[in-house]
Amino acid sequence: MVPALFLGHGNPMNALASNAWTQRWAALGRDLPRPRAVLAISAHWYLAGTRVTVNQMPRTIHDFGGFPRELYEVGYPAPGCPELARQVAELLSPVPVELDDGWGLDHGTWSVLVHLYPDADVPVVQLALDVQLTPRQHFELARRLAPLRDDGVLILGSGNVVHNLHLYAWEGTPAYDWAREFEARLRRDVLADQLDEVIDYVAGPRHCWPCRPRSTTCRCCTCWRCAGPARPLSSPSRASTAARCRCWPCASAERRRREPSGVAGPTLFRRPSAERGSRGKPLVSAEKSAALRATLGRVMEDQELPVGYQPSDIERWVPEPPKRAGRTAFQRDRARVLHAAAFRRLAAKTQVVAPASDDFARNRLTHSLEVGQIGCELGRRLGADPDLVETACLAHDLGHPPFGHNGEDALDLAAAGCGGFEGNAQTLRVLTRLEGKTIRPDGTGAGLNLTRAGLDATVKYPWARQVERRKFGCYSEDIAVYRWLRAGLADGLRCLEAQIMDFADDVAYSVHDVEDGIYAGNIDLRSLTAYDERADLAQVVKEAYLFDVAEGEMDSAVETLLAEPFWPTAPDRTRRGQAALKNMTSELIGRFCTAAEVATRRRYGAGRLTRYPAGLEVPRTTLVEVALLKAVAARYVMRTPLRVGVQARERALIAELVDALDAGAPEVLEPAFCADWKAAVDDVQRRRVVFDQVASLSDAGAASWHARLCRPDP
Repeated sequence: MVPALFLGHGNPMNALASNAWTQRWAALGRDLPRPRAVLAISAHWYLAGTRVTVNQMPRTIHDFGGFPRELYEVGYPAPGCPELARQVAELLSPVPVELDDGWGLDHGTWSVLVHLYPDADVPVVQLALDVQLTPRQHFELARRLAPLRDDGVLILGSGNVVHNLHLYAWEGTPAYDWAREFEARLRRDVLADQLDEVIDYVAGPRHCWPCRPRSTTCRCCTCWRCAGPARPLSSPSRASTAARCRCWPCASAERRRREPSGVAGPTLFRRPSAERGSRGKPLVSAEKSAALRATLGRVMEDQELPVGYQPSDIERWVPEPPKRAGRTAFQRDRARVLHAAAFRRLAAKTQVVAPASDDFARNRLTHSLEVGQIGCELGRRLGADPDLVETACLAHDLGHPPFGHNGEDALDLAAAGCGGFEGNAQTLRVLTRLEGKTIRPDGTGAGLNLTRAGLDATVKYPWARQVERRKFGCYSEDIAVYRWLRAGLADGLRCLEAQIMDFADDVAYSVHDVEDGIYAGNIDLRSLTAYDERADLAQVVKEAYLFDVAEGEMDSAVETLLAEPFWPTAPDRTRRGQAALKNMTSELIGRFCTAAEVATRRRYGAGRLTRYPAGLEVPRTTLVEVALLKAVAARYVMRTPLRVGVQARERALIAELVDALDAGAPEVLEPAFCADWKAAVDDVQRRRVVFDQVASLSDAGAASWHARLCRPDP
């Protein structure tokens, strides 16, 4: 039989430390029978409901803030075990267990396992703590897992016996008497097999009140989720310097701590004990500690680090001198985008129809502002920093060339020999190279020099160009900054803020473009009742937006929307009709965003969600409804014979303009691009500068340049 263990993980820095506890953990890994898998119950996956990870390769989650970079670089690439996850679900039946592929291994699990099984060669599955259960319900649930021990599964509980940051003993202060007594009481009851006393710890002596949870379930005591009475073999986590936990649920309490001496303004290392092991031995050198503090002093900009974010999130590609107090790093990011020339130019770039063709229809600028409003509100409700989310939303189209996606296709065709063209990759180039805000020491441009999190939140497609994918997020020339902002992240993995931005873009696009089409008289929603029209729309959806949509899903989406009381019954351009149309857009945006919020909360719980501990969950029905509306705009506005003819002329204009600039460069380029062209080391880089010049132009600017260079007066 494989034993069950409870190991108090203590300070996350124990993952890097060699001390009495970590050495004991390593010895356990060597001395105990080798398990076929580990079932970990961490105090840091704490939500409503019972879930178990089903990932084939669970990701390493760095769910804390304020530690040295080395800790964020730790990865624990242990495989998952879907078979064990399903076995756990069966054993816990009839309790509903959700098989979760969104979570991974949080620091409560991997900071212990890096010592227990350093080769990461034992499969690991993580089981969540259900906030709705009492300690006795947790214990009864855990008893059902006991058969796993006979099946070679090590059940590992990780947390702390005492975890109360409001009453933390800092600066190497000895543990409080009440904390020592509480831990001693638990040890005594465990060794005496007095499990009822252990389970009913809330009813203990009155002077142990600081150890009691505020809710029915103690968030940081997982030892009795281990199947069978398991003796707590080692626990560095008393209310002393070793117990310092910095996961995001604890951050709000810890932020109230006073500043450490010698550091001006708020700091990420609230007390010097963050750099020391439980016995006071430095985990990093004094020199390295000073350098870390100096770096943090620069990046903090005299502002509190937003809860749920790490110091690396607010670093900038090019270091900048300290700023005056009053704004966060993310607020500065937002301001930089709003004041950018590339942002202003969006007012004269096509969204669906040319800006000059209609004084009602959206352009790229108004679209970006609406995406920002939608994303900001949804991000705030989920706990993400609203300024960070809005920055990503406002910036997401900065790289779009004249004539919208049509111009993008034309440039991609022309750029086939030098890495292609993609609007999102161009956005990264604008933000990190082309926009005139920051200059690197070597004299080259660094763009707006946004924070790492700000840049990462704008990346819709986190991978370089691939043959089988039209979309991508980075040109080869920009790989250095891309690797910096994506340090330690796998291709394809998007932060929560980027997912919110992408969804807000889809919502704004689907709802507002339909609104514009209805107002212009191009769309009559009554046509959705016709079978032939539905079939044509379904084909558009499959081709462009949701390739796996089923006919039944489309019919259901159409019928659902037609039945809504806010759905327009007939075109009406009176003021009453305009109000009804605006009400439809409001109802649809609320409908889609609420569905995503509810689904995300259902999966990840009620806590603050930021960056990579969570993702945005969008119900399938919502995806289908959004795709349907996008197809309506495409079919009745963008794919009409008139628009198809206009688009062909726009693509020809772009191709001719590229050839003219290529032939006349560098003299015909604007001064900034002329300098880039002269500094380029080969033809590929020079060709890329030509595309930078074209992409920077507005619709009217492209037409003007084309007339001057390609149709000169006789």
